[in-house]
Amino acid sequence: MALDRPLREALAREAPAWVTRRLAPLGTAVGSREFQALGEEANRHSPELRQFDRYGRRLDEVSYHPAYHQLMHLAFDHGWHTVAWEEEQRGGHQAHVAALYLLTQAEPGFCCPVTMTHAAVPALRHEPNVYKAWCSRLQAWDYDPRAVPAWENPPLPWAWR
Repeated sequence: MALDRPLREALAREAPAWVTRRLAPLGTAVGSREFQALGEEANRHSPELRQFDRYGRRLDEVSYHPAYHQLMHLAFDHGWHTVAWEEEQRGGHQAHVAALYLLTQAEPGFCCPVTMTHAAVPALRHEPNVYKAWCSRLQAWDYDPRAVPAWENPPLPWAWR
């Protein structure tokens, strides 16, 4: 991020100072050899659809390379999918867009679930009961790579409002 002059200038002009401070470690991470290599691995190993287990039971499960999961941890464990809603009206949307810009520098494909999770919040706000049931799950800062039904992931004890 330190070398990205247009990003620095845009953040200085359009975002509160906390956004740049919070993004700095992300910029360092995505620019590192480690995360660049993870991006290469995630691209090299496409997701695989597993329709059935070895006994013929229906799975309809997608399996991902471990590099993909590490990239997902980078985004979700640091709240980049929900920063816009946690800091709404205080620069959260600028932080979200800048984070996505940085995350795509490692690998753009895994940004789809980050974006979709982010986008679910305003859509669900139109149905308050559904939103209440789902918001703590959507805004959790804890990536879970398991392929389990939603009802097996309990709601978190806190709920962002």
